[in-house]
Order: sequence, then C-alpha cells, then structure tokens
Amino acid sequence: MGRADRGRDARNSRRSTAEPLTGQCEHCSWHTAQSSYSAVVEAYHDHLRENHHDAWVRA
Repeated sequence: MGRADRGRDARNSRRSTAEPLTGQCEHCSWHTAQSSYSAVVEAYHDHLRENHHDAWVRA
C-alpha cells in the first residue's frame, strides 16, 4: 500500500456520513453496512476469521 493509499484510508476512517459504508464477502453472501471505513474492515476481518479462516490468514 502506497503513502497516498494510507492517507486515503485514514481520511475514510474519520469520515462521518449519513449514508453507511458497505462491504461484502467475495466467498459468500455476507455483507455489512458500517459508519466508517475502519469499521467495515474490522467487520470483514471478523467475518473472515470466523467463517473463512484460510482466507483470513492470507488477508
């Protein structure tokens, strides 16, 4: 991840919006809606760890 990407991630993690940010699993039909980018990433990694352990280890 380059410096510009890290900066963008930091800005998105602080972003407050009325519309939730969403994420989905490429391995199943799981999806989530959260208030911040970091919350989406945390929920996704929690899901991978619990349901797709091999994919989580690679992530």
